[in-house]
Amino acid sequence: MAGMKVRGLGKRFGARIVLREIDLEVRQGEWLGILGPNGSGKSTLLHLLSGVEAPDQGSIELDGQPLAGYSRKALARLLAVLPLGCASSPGLHGQGDRGDGTLSLSELAGGVRGRTAPLSWSGFSPG
Repeated sequence: MAGMKVRGLGKRFGARIVLREIDLEVRQGEWLGILGPNGSGKSTLLHLLSGVEAPDQGSIELDGQPLAGYSRKALARLLAVLPLGCASSPGLHGQGDRGDGTLSLSELAGGVRGRTAPLSWSGFSPG
């Protein structure tokens, strides 16, 4: 299966268990949203799924291969994480298209006015 498969994922910081027994599958072409209150582990989960941090337990496979087996360079070709503070990044802004070729945050998220951002994650792309 092309996509990402997560089994029994867990992470702790010292004695504090942050994530426990997370299982999920995202197939090529699917979108996944992660929702939860502050402190629920959303950012930690994204760090694990993107290879920024290693899990303390469980496994993550990307296109059938262990995520840990990819080099940083290979992972950079397959996935990217757009942080919450991206509105301050060059080329991104919080309002509509300014007509200068940059994309607004809403255009990145949903392809406003028929535009879609050229972002993909291991073959995951909008429609």
